[in-house]
Amino acid sequence: MTKDKKVQWHPAFYGAMHLEFRENKDDLEFAEEVILNTLPLRVDMLVVKKKYPCEIKNEIGRIFEKYNLIEYKSPKDTLNYDVFLKGIAYAYLYKSNGLHIDKIALEEVTLTFVRERKPIKLLKKLQKEKFYIEQKCNGIYYIIKEGNIRIQIIVSKELSWENHIWLNSLSDKVNVQQAIQLIERVERLEHLDDKNYADSLWEVVEAVNKEIVQKVREDESMACKALTSIMQPKIDEAFNSGFNNGSLDKGVSIFKNMIKDGMSRELAQKYAEISDELVKKALEEI
Repeated sequence: MTKDKKVQWHPAFYGAMHLEFRENKDDLEFAEEVILNTLPLRVDMLVVKKKYPCEIKNEIGRIFEKYNLIEYKSPKDTLNYDVFLKGIAYAYLYKSNGLHIDKIALEEVTLTFVRERKPIKLLKKLQKEKFYIEQKCNGIYYIIKEGNIRIQIIVSKELSWENHIWLNSLSDKVNVQQAIQLIERVERLEHLDDKNYADSLWEVVEAVNKEIVQKVREDESMACKALTSIMQPKIDEAFNSGFNNGSLDKGVSIFKNMIKDGMSRELAQKYAEISDELVKKALEEI
């Protein structure tokens, strides 16, 4: 089994997309792995405008109409002409699946493909097939053909890191500075649902960039406060398991795993003020 197959990229992608559109969260409704008909066909994500029309602030959503299908391709996934046509088929299938004839108008449906790297072979093939390719801005390509639905390809690697840090982080090539910026951005999130989406994203970033994350963890001056913020739920779980349930065993086990996974002893010792017994026992058993 390859490393990529072990990593659950799609939950992280769902989290990243929710965070990308935080400014319009009240205007949009998200659904993942939407069943298209009675057959086991699913599209990765459906974003529906609850208020239609409404202006989407994130440039990725400028193309959006009322119903917006999104297909995500992880770093190891292929985006070729057959995959492209299958996406179009999904979009038309979704349009035709209403309970009433023409309940969903064709002009109300858009299709978005998201991929880290630019699909150069596909873009060349599309040009041969008489599609017009318009680069709206860095990383956003509109695929235009008369009579077709509105389609765009998002190349996350080309997007502005500052403006699209969530999608850009879905990579196994995150560097130290980017990891620190991501951690700091996560720390600034205030709402619980946003924090949960960020947690799903961080799990994948950490899994595929272990050496980089380890470097950040080893240098407490880099992002100690931010790392603490991300790890706080697990730390809380350790303490709650150890003391609210009247037993140290589970809390110590969780804390030991955190230290083995890369949390430095210095950061662990910081929590001795809260529970010297728990930290001391965990450190002694490793």
